[in-house]
Amino acid sequence: MSRQSPSLVEYFAEREKHKCGYCKSPDTNCSHGMWAYTLKVQDYQDLINRGWRRSGNYCYKPIMDQTCCPMYTIKCEALGFKISKSQKKLLKKMSKFLKGELKRNDTALCDELLQDDSDSHPMQIQNCAEQVEKARKNATKIDMSLIADTFDLRLPSLKNSTNSQSVIGSSYSTAKVKHDKNPTPISSPSKDYKSGMGFDQSKPPPKKAKIIRRERKQNKLLSMGKSTTEVEEMLKQGKSIAAGKTLEELFIEESVGQNKLEKWVPADGPPQGYGSFHQQYWLNNQLIAVGVIDILPSCISSVYFFYDPIYSHISLGTYGSLREIMLTRQLNKVVPNLKYYYMGFYIHTCPKMRYKAGLRPSKLLCPETYVWCDIENCLPKLDKEKYSRLNEDLDAIDENLSNDITQVSVCYNRKIIPYHVYKKQAHSSADQDEIREYSHLVGARCAQNLALYRS
Repeated sequence: MSRQSPSLVEYFAEREKHKCGYCKSPDTNCSHGMWAYTLKVQDYQDLINRGWRRSGNYCYKPIMDQTCCPMYTIKCEALGFKISKSQKKLLKKMSKFLKGELKRNDTALCDELLQDDSDSHPMQIQNCAEQVEKARKNATKIDMSLIADTFDLRLPSLKNSTNSQSVIGSSYSTAKVKHDKNPTPISSPSKDYKSGMGFDQSKPPPKKAKIIRRERKQNKLLSMGKSTTEVEEMLKQGKSIAAGKTLEELFIEESVGQNKLEKWVPADGPPQGYGSFHQQYWLNNQLIAVGVIDILPSCISSVYFFYDPIYSHISLGTYGSLREIMLTRQLNKVVPNLKYYYMGFYIHTCPKMRYKAGLRPSKLLCPETYVWCDIENCLPKLDKEKYSRLNEDLDAIDENLSNDITQVSVCYNRKIIPYHVYKKQAHSSADQDEIREYSHLVGARCAQNLALYRS
């Protein structure tokens, strides 16, 4: 066996049904569970490409054809990202907010941006408390130092290294989101009223918002050197002034405001290494939001996002997603294989997930063949049935599946050995079905690369 340190996991074969964090049904959420004592970033990359996600050390994979709300792994192809009209409006709103120009009647967001910007990962931990407690007790029984002496097995750590053998952190620091007693005020819209008199009849009637926007656009185009004829043609065709601008250019525009929204990253972060990071958003030295992300060999994986509710009117969750897409594009210039932005799970029946489908181009993971399918082709299928194979090739199979469990890696008596050796040493094959199920769920590559803990 290789002396390189393996990932160490424990699989839970129980399939208890729990409360769903999305539809709130009390006992219809069903998933497979696994505890990661330590987990390499490449191994986790392989796991999420088979529909797994993690919440801290706990990894889970929904049983797609049984759970009430099937959760499809979704990723955005960051290099080809095309910003939508509503997303441009969001960035414009943020720019106005930072310049102190956001009026009270501007705080209502368009329908496609109204959502809870986070997944309910903590619900998975709460629902599997018994399994988690069992894993934590087992962790105290494992002599990690003895294993490390022989196999260089590292304990979970937030410290990152420069290669894909980095370990996903075992815990996160908790950042308290604070706000000033007197936050930046939102200016009230000016109205032509006289006290006690209603609308001032001596002034001309106010223009409709649509006309005001058209005049502003016309003046801006003229100031850019466009002729009157060109302006009229552009307005007639409904072309946007911002058309053609990149995501990066739109973010640059917002940086000229009187307020400063900054994203702090750790000094030892990428491109120096992979692992777990907190993206902290500070408004004038005040922490208002945190995005928890994993930097993996092929992607940035969004774990969680939370923010001060005082600032919910500027849709920080979707804003954070756009920031993380831009970060993916920046890292790609240093690491060419890192070109995807994983958004966790997409649930078609859950309204708060709709913003994920709006980040294009995106793909959903087929729950049967584990190939990526264009979301445009998937949505009509999910309109008809909440569970779908997605892959249109009916002859396609799971290429990363093997029924041979003899080479599944097992950690037993402080040694990493193949399953067929473990079976002889333990004098038992009673768990053979469990090992086969585990192998099918994680895939043939992970079955060999992960070390499955056996007591």
